[in-house]
Amino acid sequence: MARTRARVKPMDSMNYPGLNLNRWYEVAPLWPGVTQRMTNLLGERLARIETPQGPTTVKASHFEFDYMEDEEDEEEK
Repeated sequence: MARTRARVKPMDSMNYPGLNLNRWYEVAPLWPGVTQRMTNLLGERLARIETPQGPTTVKASHFEFDYMEDEEDEEEK
């Protein structure tokens, strides 16, 4: 199963003072298999990231995303 990570873009760091620019955060699924589908009333895509303080909902456009295959999946291929 693929994992998704996200980190805040430098130009949007002022919107997230509690997040580290150099750290990748795990993206928590909004529901099984979906990481970026939920939208707010303005139509902006949202994502939920796991932070030390707990899950935080953020604007997806403010983050870079990295999709990684788990090592178990690579061994099966």
